[in-house]
Amino acid sequence: MMHRIEEQLVVEIARALHQSGAPSPLVESAVESLIVEHGSEGQALVTPTSLSIAIDDRTQVARMAPPTLDLGRLTDAWETVNAWMRSELTAEEALLRLRSGHHRLANHWLALCAAGIAASAAPLLGGSWVDVIAAAFAGAGVWSAHAWAQSRGRTSMMADVVAAAVAAWMGGVAGAWGASPVVVVFASVFVLLPGLSMVAALSEIAAGSWNAGTMRTVGVLAVLARLGGGLSLGHALAPVAAAPVYEPLGTLAVLPASALVTWLSMVLMGAWRRDWVAAVLTAVVSAAIVLNWDGTFGLFLAAFWAGVAAWAWSLRTRVPAQSIVIAGILPLVPGAMGLGGAISLFAGQSQDVVEVAVKTIASATAVVGGLLAANVMGETPLPRRDARPQDSTKTAAFSKGRTVA
Repeated sequence: MMHRIEEQLVVEIARALHQSGAPSPLVESAVESLIVEHGSEGQALVTPTSLSIAIDDRTQVARMAPPTLDLGRLTDAWETVNAWMRSELTAEEALLRLRSGHHRLANHWLALCAAGIAASAAPLLGGSWVDVIAAAFAGAGVWSAHAWAQSRGRTSMMADVVAAAVAAWMGGVAGAWGASPVVVVFASVFVLLPGLSMVAALSEIAAGSWNAGTMRTVGVLAVLARLGGGLSLGHALAPVAAAPVYEPLGTLAVLPASALVTWLSMVLMGAWRRDWVAAVLTAVVSAAIVLNWDGTFGLFLAAFWAGVAAWAWSLRTRVPAQSIVIAGILPLVPGAMGLGGAISLFAGQSQDVVEVAVKTIASATAVVGGLLAANVMGETPLPRRDARPQDSTKTAAFSKGRTVA
């Protein structure tokens, strides 16, 4: 049976994986694997807002805040688990490492990353060089407004509304200078779009986690509703000006833009110190596939490639495939279409809502289908005691009192 300190560590691992945005099936399988590896019986039930872990005759239930994507924390937690299973860390040391957290960039650096992501997203949306410049300023303003609203406590739930209103207002102003307000708005809110959460929700539903998938889907719809409301407010304050007067950058800018938006997103999600090279290469190939194959078939092939690449990288590094696949499918995320549906809903254009909703579901389904097809080849390696050969010169004392060589 597991010692209490080891049970605490398993619960802390579940918390870290949950708060990093890992899908519920991954958290459940990792926790149950750890319990079995230590000679106990147990189960884990994970939803976007709760954890329930049963070990032998004891059960722990915790209410959790909705997770946010934090690839750095996800990888740190997984590496800590593997180090513990290889006896490189005691349970106490592993617990201390998990609770100590990891380094995050200062807010002004994060705002600069958001500006770079918005500027890089503009070519992906068919923007011109003027749109790139305008999107950079708008992206920094949107991120700063969102961070300010979140820090106000009572107004934290309105952060999406405030940020979207700022995006719409800045898009209207940029239109007076010849930019495309639509491109500027969508590019500036790119970091807030719940497209990845939409893909994760459909993946959980496809994997049989109906409760977690449904709750995540409701969360996606709530975010889209708040963003749509904010855009409606901002549009009222700064109506869209004349049509854009500059030519789009074209397809030649798509691949470098995909590489840059992926790298900056990795920085924003705390994973800039590792895995970013693999993620950037995966995203560039995914974007190239979509350029050559239009429609849902291209999305399916690109997602399949991203899943296979992430699985291969996971086998090599023994970190969760999510650390690569999340960044690798950024050029494919259909979140912008979902946001367009929210705008149409607030504008009362029900026909547009139906059309956009159908396209969004079809695109998201194609992406999820490709990822699920890739999973046929293998899954993320779960922690095992024989994960890697142990150093015969090193010993570590477990809290049970036994010594493992």
